[in-house]
Amino acid sequence: MRVRVVNVEGRNERFPLVVDDSGMPIDRINTFVITDLIDHSSATANQKANIIIHIERWAASRNIDLQDEMAGSFLGQSNLFASFIKHLQTKVVDVQGETVVQMHPEKVCPDFFNHRLAVTVSYFTDLFDRNVARRRSNDPVLPNWHKSFENLIKRLGNRKIKGKTQSLVHGLTPLQQKTLFYALEKDGVINWNKETRIRNRLIILILYETGVRRGELLSLTIENCHTREYKPYIYIKQNVKYPDPRKDIPDTKTLERIIPISKELAKMIDEYCSIRSLKKEARKQPPFLLLATRSPCLPMSKGALNNVFAQIRKDIPEIDRLRPHILRHTRMENLDRHLLRQGYTDDQKSKIKNLIGGWSPNSKTGENYEKLSTEEQAYDALSALHIEIERGIS
Repeated sequence: MRVRVVNVEGRNERFPLVVDDSGMPIDRINTFVITDLIDHSSATANQKANIIIHIERWAASRNIDLQDEMAGSFLGQSNLFASFIKHLQTKVVDVQGETVVQMHPEKVCPDFFNHRLAVTVSYFTDLFDRNVARRRSNDPVLPNWHKSFENLIKRLGNRKIKGKTQSLVHGLTPLQQKTLFYALEKDGVINWNKETRIRNRLIILILYETGVRRGELLSLTIENCHTREYKPYIYIKQNVKYPDPRKDIPDTKTLERIIPISKELAKMIDEYCSIRSLKKEARKQPPFLLLATRSPCLPMSKGALNNVFAQIRKDIPEIDRLRPHILRHTRMENLDRHLLRQGYTDDQKSKIKNLIGGWSPNSKTGENYEKLSTEEQAYDALSALHIEIERGIS
């Protein structure tokens, strides 16, 4: 049992399916995978599909059919539930597609264990609902089924590890930001030729100014860069219009949104597009904004984008942790600083951050993207308090 990635017709996406040892899709698993995970990014869907495989391998090792188990037994047999939880806690060790039995198995981190529990609940619920759908609504067995299933879900919920680890990722400090843009402006600091430097400087500025994700950046098309408007902007949306020749197709799974950009960035986009159009090979490509600088000038890949950041880290040791996601954090922290200075309320700040970040209106995700600015505000508040105390004492 393994994951096989396939192209999704009409969506310009690649999606994981679970197949058996002969490469044939396993329908009872993929029914859940397709319906539950199709709106996730390919990386997230792949991770969750592998969790389903991890669950099914436990069942196979005990000759259990989980579809049948969600129709009466509900892991109620002695020690079965404890064995399943222990399996969820254990890291996977694969050798040529086979799970290896470990004498002293290593446990996954609390966050990932909780993630496995969440996937388990979704998967078991899907199996249970399919079983219920096969019964008449007045079937006398259903009340007991529902009661037993609710008890199983409650037991799984009780195993969730509290005190979830929070992300400690910070954006760039103001000094690191100045260092980065000095290096991008000055010839010879980073080992790029002129054309590559123009493109890569544009990449950094788009990420820095808009906070878009890596997949959103690589999926951005020229027609969605509205640079000639009085207030220029980029339009972030999923690409369903143009065929994507990349093997690993970038994902755009967040909410569609308009993000204002500066006139300086709009000017840089126009400059790059002019250079881009000079090459015959580039004109043959789908109109994704960012292309490889070398022939045949294919749309820029995730690996090529990662190499841009690797070169920056190599040539500027002061920012050796720079990655696309770090610039997303930097953007949200800079925005938080600005909104604080302008006196926006917490509700106003939350709405603005969720719109720019591509999150749902009531999301709290933005709180994970402003760690450094929050620490700065805490430092300033405590410093001011200390001054008040000292004045009171004197």
